[in-house]
Amino acid sequence: MSVESLSVSTLDLPHGDDWATVDDVPGDLRRMLEIYRCARQDDVDGGVEPITDMDELYEIYDGVEGQDVVVARTPDNMIVGVASFDARRTVPFFEGVSVDPDYRGNGIAAALVSLVLARASDSGITELHARSQPSSLEANRRMLLGTGVDFNIIEDGEKYPLIVISL
Repeated sequence: MSVESLSVSTLDLPHGDDWATVDDVPGDLRRMLEIYRCARQDDVDGGVEPITDMDELYEIYDGVEGQDVVVARTPDNMIVGVASFDARRTVPFFEGVSVDPDYRGNGIAAALVSLVLARASDSGITELHARSQPSSLEANRRMLLGTGVDFNIIEDGEKYPLIVISL
């Protein structure tokens, strides 16, 4: 699968107060949260597994609600990647990019990151901060180099290094 065969667009996040069961959650949102969870667990062997627990779903959703979210979809409309930034913070924060393990290595993450950075810049943001898992730092550095933006990686004593992205 090539990145050219995918569509990349924004995803409006619905408010989740009316969900009694996982089945009440819109399918696109549920798939997006499952991809985020897979990335958080850094478990590429198991792939993207369905979320069946409402507490877990709300925990992940609470972390992304209110963010500017973009998704990559296959030609049959299945979400295979997601990226987001949060402009509500004092310093706008690039929250991350996650791609279904079955679709990694096709440029999807780079396309999503480029779109997020463009959306942030178009909204007047001049700098985004991000944190990277140490094991992903080199891959994140290569991806940002590919976007052409200026960035600095700062080892500030925190568990996850700080990445300052200039737009």
